[in-house]
Formats: sequence, structure tokens, C-alpha cells
Amino acid sequence: MSLAHNPFSRGYAGFKIRRIVVITYDDRHPHTYQPLHPSQAHLSDDQIVQRTCIFSEEFVLITEDQVIPAELDALCGGSGEAQAVLYSIYGRTVHGGASSMSATATRWKPHSLCRRAFSLKPAFTAVPGRSAPFTSPRRRTNS
Repeated sequence: MSLAHNPFSRGYAGFKIRRIVVITYDDRHPHTYQPLHPSQAHLSDDQIVQRTCIFSEEFVLITEDQVIPAELDALCGGSGEAQAVLYSIYGRTVHGGASSMSATATRWKPHSLCRRAFSLKPAFTAVPGRSAPFTSPRRRTNS
């Protein structure tokens, strides 16, 4: 992979693979993309897609077949329907901001990209939906 086309060579660091929910809430507005609240990280993609939800500026909560605590409900100002789940690679820029570099509908594609870019297996938590850091590559030594 040439340096010109390798996003990992342009100053990105602190990689994370995040699970993002695509939300529709009004035909006149574009989709909203929010991470699932950590209290619902155990939900499978099938338990999210095509389900009613509420969301805030920071997270989404699936309401269908779920009990939502009143304090979380009070934080959410929007309601809609979860249309899809995306798995996205985010990297921290040299200026400290986060930037999405890739998003796919399957959990394994971002892992594959990280493996190809670094020839290492990315770190990912056992609980689906939680962001997991991907560390910088380590040089291999012949032992």
C-alpha cells in the first residue's frame, strides 16, 4: 500500500472500532448516526435493526422490548427507528479530533483493514458494541 493512499501514514493514531446505529426520524431530515448507549452494548445487530429508539446528541437507546431507566429517557430528545448498524474505524488526528476512516455493515471488515494495514490482529472487546482501541504496530523481531 503506497503512503499516498494509506490513511494510517497521514498522522492518525489511537484507532478505535465503533459500532454506530443509523437512525431515521423524519422524512425531511437526513439520517442520524449515533453510538449505542453502553448499557445496551450486549444487544445483537438483529435486536437493533428496524426497532424503535430514542436518541440524544451522544447516544441512542433501543426502546422496543427494552426497559429504559427514567434518567436516560430524560436525556433523549429525539425518537426514530434504527435502520442499520455500522462498524467504523475512527482515528485521532494530529490536532486531537476524531475522524471516521471507514464504515461497513459487518463487524469483520474493519478488523480486516486493520490487520492488512498493520499485519496485526486489532484489539476488540468481547462485548459487541463497545469501542476498542487499536494500538500502533510493533516491529516484529526474529527470535
